[in-house]
Amino acid sequence: MALVGCGASEPFQTATELPKQKRKPDGVFVDTPAAMPSSADRAPASGHVALREPIREGATNQAVRAFFAAFEREDIGELQELLAPGAVVLEPGRPGSPRLLDNWRTRLRNFEYQKLVGLDYAKVDRAERYEFEELGQRGAPPRPGDMRPGDVLVRVPMNMPRTGETLFGDVMVFLFRRADGQLKIAGVGEETTP
Repeated sequence: MALVGCGASEPFQTATELPKQKRKPDGVFVDTPAAMPSSADRAPASGHVALREPIREGATNQAVRAFFAAFEREDIGELQELLAPGAVVLEPGRPGSPRLLDNWRTRLRNFEYQKLVGLDYAKVDRAERYEFEELGQRGAPPRPGDMRPGDVLVRVPMNMPRTGETLFGDVMVFLFRRADGQLKIAGVGEETTP
């Protein structure tokens, strides 16, 4: 009875060696990864979106300080490292001029920026910061023609010592943009009050 209960009526099949044909793997179900939407600074609250981290005020202030420190050291290579590709001289009412580095080289040859070391001339703590959408509105400065959505404009008031040389304008204007995952200067302008 024990043999009948265990199904001993049919012989148990065994193999003395592995089969010669190539073994096929077990079937596997693979989910393809979901496509990520392209990232944006702003998006409507519907569907799937990927938002970029906003450009922080601390990051722009640090870049502005690095800009002035590079001028004090008269280091054109360091200034160039701060720039986004295609950075321009910002000019009110006109598209920017691509001669930003040429402009800086001339200034570094003609003026002594080292005399600014240790002076508190750039009032970075009083800087005005504007997003793309805020500019051109009533009470806000005009939007530079070279500004894109996602860029940030920073206006830094200056308190320049009277040395007989105009080293910087009364207000320095910086246009910041993300480039290759880093915050870079896409444009620099100056405003001088009469």
